Amino acid sequence: AIIMLLVLSCKPDGNAVSDTVNPDSNIPVAFSTGEPIWDLLFAGDEMWVGTIGGVVRCDLKKGTTQKYTIRDGLGSNVVRKLACDSHGNIWVTCYLAGVSRFDGTKWQNFTVQDGLISDDVITLATDTQGGVWVSAYWGVSYYDGITWQAFTNVPPDALVTGGENPNNPKATLIENVELSAADVIFVDSRGAVWFSDRTTGVTRFDGENWKLFSSENGLAEGGVTAI
Repeated sequence: AIIMLLVLSCKPDGNAVSDTVNPDSNIPVAFSTGEPIWDLLFAGDEMWVGTIGGVVRCDLKKGTTQKYTIRDGLGSNVVRKLACDSHGNIWVTCYLAGVSRFDGTKWQNFTVQDGLISDDVITLATDTQGGVWVSAYWGVSYYDGITWQAFTNVPPDALVTGGENPNNPKATLIENVELSAADVIFVDSRGAVWFSDRTTGVTRFDGENWKLFSSENGLAEGGVTAI
């Protein structure tokens, strides 16, 4: 077994620095992304870093790094969240440009035209079925490996934080829930998916039914910031 030691620190200019040591090779690995880091993802022997200047891929065994930007196929250089699905694909949120998926060879971008509820995405998470959930300011979207489905509680003529409603005609309207602007998506051990809400509580989808939990169900007043 290989034990990796990872130390993260911040330089005075706010940029994070990563130092990784492989005890087998005794080769220290140090690199700076050059931009502030938004998210870290560990997948096998690799560490993926989301920054405001693209995605950095670090091979923890070899100590090598590779950076991906819009020139390599990313939808946007501003990447805030990362996830890895059951097939080993890397998913990232792209500011105002939907989401991008890396299959080990190339990047593929998904936007409203592919079925997303909005290109102004917030976060994402993978589920126990190998699918991917993505949240935005108008609702959530789900990718089952073939197609996208969009869900919203915002009527087509309503205005929400984030600007004009894109009015995705294929979106399914779910009443009596809160799906707009979910900062957290959490998949529990039974496969149910939970979406945080900034003012009310959390919404749960168990694969068939949607349900909102609020102070009326025992939660404290106000929004949810972590699950």
